[in-house]
Amino acid sequence: MDRRAVASVVLLGLVAFVTVGADGCDAALEAWSPEPPIDTMVPESADAAAPDPAVPGDQALSIETPAPGHVQTPVATAPGPSVAPTPDFSGAEVTLFTNSNDGVIRDGASGPATLVLDAPTLITYVQTYHWHGGKGIRPGTITITGPDGTVYGPWQATGTDGQGGVKNAYWEARPSVELAPGTYLVDDSDPATRGTNDGMGGIGQTIVRGVVAAP
Repeated sequence: MDRRAVASVVLLGLVAFVTVGADGCDAALEAWSPEPPIDTMVPESADAAAPDPAVPGDQALSIETPAPGHVQTPVATAPGPSVAPTPDFSGAEVTLFTNSNDGVIRDGASGPATLVLDAPTLITYVQTYHWHGGKGIRPGTITITGPDGTVYGPWQATGTDGQGGVKNAYWEARPSVELAPGTYLVDDSDPATRGTNDGMGGIGQTIVRGVVAAP
């Protein structure tokens, strides 16, 4: 019992003694019971504390369930972007274009060769001809221009011997470039010495080889 409680008992006893006498004081002391100290009070049971429904954190989680006989409709999702399959170039190399003939060659092609592709194609070899009056000429570059104006290359050509052993008569490139279906123009960097004849219609002599994608 702390000092404040003791003082209260003493004071109460004095008051009782004065007002009711010794016998009444004993009865008053027996009837009086001080509150226990704070540290001896038994806390309320946690089970007795009910959650406050007004506080969101104390609310129980509720899960809605469909009524009996109700069929839930699945939510439709938009399809993802389609991915084009990778072309299969495992087939054999074939000649895609040639305008070569046995006619007499002259310098000065009037235009590039036209290459038409009906399927995705891997271009593996391009050749142009520069006999140049039996002198040949140092190799330049070869290009392919697409239907939208895209220029593929230029690829540095290498020279090989032509008719009669003329050095650098054939210009050859191996680009290994994949082209989509469409119409393309095959040209090189020196049309003035590029060989042609009437059988070619003035178009520069050209050979193109490649692998067409499997269907």
